[in-house]
Amino acid sequence: METRVKHGGRVRLHHDVVLLFWVIIYVFTSFFTYVTLRNAEYHLYFGSYFIYEPSLLLLGVSNAIFILVPALWLFCRKSQNDLFCFVLLPLVAVGGICGSIVASLSDPYWWAIITSLYVVLPLALSGIAGGNFTRLKVVVGHDGRAILAFVGLIGAAFYFYLSIRYSSQLQLSGLKDAYSTRAEFASLVSGWERYGIQFSKYVSAFCAAAYAIERRKPLFLAVPLFIFIVDYLLAAHKISLAFSGLILVFYYWFAHRRLQFNAYYVPAALSVAQWGVLSVVGTSSAMGIWAVAFYDRLFMVSSGLFARYKNFADQNGYFWGGNGLLGRFFDGRTDNPTHTVGAYYWREGVSANADFISDAYINFGFSGILIAFVVLRLLLGRRDNWLYRDEGRMLITLMTPYALVLFSVGLQTAMISGGFVFGLILIKVFRFRKTSPL
Repeated sequence: METRVKHGGRVRLHHDVVLLFWVIIYVFTSFFTYVTLRNAEYHLYFGSYFIYEPSLLLLGVSNAIFILVPALWLFCRKSQNDLFCFVLLPLVAVGGICGSIVASLSDPYWWAIITSLYVVLPLALSGIAGGNFTRLKVVVGHDGRAILAFVGLIGAAFYFYLSIRYSSQLQLSGLKDAYSTRAEFASLVSGWERYGIQFSKYVSAFCAAAYAIERRKPLFLAVPLFIFIVDYLLAAHKISLAFSGLILVFYYWFAHRRLQFNAYYVPAALSVAQWGVLSVVGTSSAMGIWAVAFYDRLFMVSSGLFARYKNFADQNGYFWGGNGLLGRFFDGRTDNPTHTVGAYYWREGVSANADFISDAYINFGFSGILIAFVVLRLLLGRRDNWLYRDEGRMLITLMTPYALVLFSVGLQTAMISGGFVFGLILIKVFRFRKTSPL
């Protein structure tokens, strides 16, 4: 017993050291990448809001060493046992870290706000135990897996229906005509079909992937792959291609290799992504523009849109829910914040989809951000963490799409349109019991 405890302690220490190593690498890679691209005078579509000030390098380095490294290490460490931290990990690791670096090299005012909201506040709330909204716990074995398979097949059947009804829209769209294809398809589908699309992509597909992983049935991966491929052919959603690759990685990692999730994978993968950007920029001027566009879209979108959202709200007032469900309750503005901000800063027809921090601020200010975090903390409580620790592979597969959704939409939109409410129902009501290890 004592030997096992000591051995477990050594393993935990090893994981912590490896995590700290990759966090340091990632934070300073992000710092170096941003400074390099700025000095090379590349245009950042989202990051152009901030003016690079080389005189603030000392603030930037100090921020990276004394705030970002310890904060990200703690948050990543918590994400292995706390579902709240796992769901917010993309927002903190990408939006928070890179946004804080960019702001620290631009304006101390923006640095203080972005670091507080995207790094310090999520870390502080992760220490709260969270809510426990249900005592219902249904223990299911094969029946629970059958439910996952059934939900997945519902999504596949719905996309088969879409492929028949809108067969004339099936086409392989390139990057240049993706937005026009998406707009054309959106103008054709009805209201209930839109909700069916969101449910099928964010719930059904990942339920099917979870079933394939749990039962180690590679052929069942055809169900989510069919949903994502048809979705891309109909509406040119690039996220569907990313989701296809993601579930293949999940299956290989969890079912084929039988490995667990380790938090250091996140900073390691993000570091590799930025090294790739720097490599392409340094070797190819033609491809460098596309590499910088990828970097800007992934690493600059949170801070760039938050600054614009805050500036717009400070000048024009809050939306108080806008044209959504909360807007009817608070008698808010009748326009959509994402479309209004997109038209204000870019052009008519642009939808500036921002993360749930920006969405909360433009609707209700700083109090809205705090409320959004607290609600999410209450929704993902201690009982969910028990399930997360027991069935980590299952929960990671089911909750990853919602972690990515909260990186680009508000909490109310994620709940209603992004299928997050169905994910919460799955983890609140069902407790999965394995009959054989993966």
